[in-house]
Amino acid sequence: MIEVEIHIEEKIDTSWSEWFAGMKITHSEDDTSVVIGKLKDQPALYGLIGKMRDLGLHLKSIKTQDKEDANNVM
Repeated sequence: MIEVEIHIEEKIDTSWSEWFAGMKITHSEDDTSVVIGKLKDQPALYGLIGKMRDLGLHLKSIKTQDKEDANNVM
């Protein structure tokens, strides 16, 4: 599993959560959107990014952390 946090320049409706693989959508004070959740693997992440591209959304940042790697940190 991969933990993902994507910041988007536009303010998107929280009802889009299901379309974005069930990830949680919140809004920052600067009217940007933050999409947070877990995805199965890298191909799922690229699929999500492709959906965002197709919608014409502008990505500010993407942070990922492999859940298995996080458990192995010393």
